[in-house]
Amino acid sequence: MYHFPSRQALIEALVNEYAAHLGEVQTGLTTKAKSDCPMLEAYAEWYKGFTSGEIDSGSSPLVALAMASRENRKFMEPVRDWYRRYFDRVKQEACGSERALVYTLAYDALFFHHLFGTDVLTDDEKKAVTRTLQAFADGGMNMQEA
Repeated sequence: MYHFPSRQALIEALVNEYAAHLGEVQTGLTTKAKSDCPMLEAYAEWYKGFTSGEIDSGSSPLVALAMASRENRKFMEPVRDWYRRYFDRVKQEACGSERALVYTLAYDALFFHHLFGTDVLTDDEKKAVTRTLQAFADGGMNMQEA
């Protein structure tokens, strides 16, 4: 911490670094994607790589950073900004904006359950969920407006 004038300055720097890391991982995976919806394919690959330990060794500083920034929520702005930019771009995917957002938020739920240690689904259940998400993204399921 000796390079930073305060604990808050350190937290702010770590959150900025994490947000930049999110962008790098997402860009790298999207570049490798081959589907009509490359950002969605990349998000699925990110989850699979993260939970298998191939990406970031299966851990993330996000929970700790969110807890550390509870005194000043502005510190999470870089992460919120990353999500906003991601959501704005993913809505342009060929599968449609609503499908893209639902798909992304569903994968976020899986990701956050993993992060918080509340992931109780079996491997078979996770595979069934991810297969269903893929069918949904591919247009194989009708989406009813609530």
